[in-house]
Amino acid sequence: MDRAIIWNARGVGNSPTMRSLKDLIRTYNPCFIAILELILREDRRVAIGLKLRFHSSLSNYEEGGKVWVFHHHSLNITVVNSSDQMLLLSLSLQVLNELTYISIVYASCNRIQRRTLWREISNLASSIRRLWVIGGDFNAVLNANEKLGAQMADTNSSADFFEVVQDSSLQDAGFSGNRFTWCNNREGAVRVWARLDRVLFNICWGAIFSSFQVQHLPTNKSDHAPLLVSFPSNF
Repeated sequence: MDRAIIWNARGVGNSPTMRSLKDLIRTYNPCFIAILELILREDRRVAIGLKLRFHSSLSNYEEGGKVWVFHHHSLNITVVNSSDQMLLLSLSLQVLNELTYISIVYASCNRIQRRTLWREISNLASSIRRLWVIGGDFNAVLNANEKLGAQMADTNSSADFFEVVQDSSLQDAGFSGNRFTWCNNREGAVRVWARLDRVLFNICWGAIFSSFQVQHLPTNKSDHAPLLVSFPSNF
């Protein structure tokens, strides 16, 4: 698996967003795509996958269906666990003879509800002793520098997020491109930008791979930027 795309693109059911998604696939040829905050019925997932030329797909439909994953047949991916804010997948890597875990996150906009997600991440961190990558829309920033605009960053929310990242020994993969991944698209003094979307990895990953590249692609037909994740060549 060389490339993946993670995108909060809730309008994927409409034609402009679908065209944008197809353009991303043609340009970057990902093996794996995660789409977040969908407001579509579960029975449309297979049809949309076929439109995108992906014949395999997964979701957390039993918990609300806000995370959909499309991937190539060549990837041996299964669902390990799912909740309303996270989908945990396992991926068998033939090259390394290693099992990898991938968590796709769509965090709640509500700080209290996000605490449930932080507990889930913390519990996984204490139990997973293999490669683990976690990415998506966390709906929180780690510090005040990751938010710009009229509304100051919620220090309590940032502290909650920072604590779970630190206590879980997770590392930020970094990024190239625009500093922020989300904008409220309002005009004037009420306009706000924030880095809500990111990719993290655990110590086991860092012990084998130095890192990987995450690019913030231009926002298009969504208030969130797609994340293009480029994995090491021996992944």
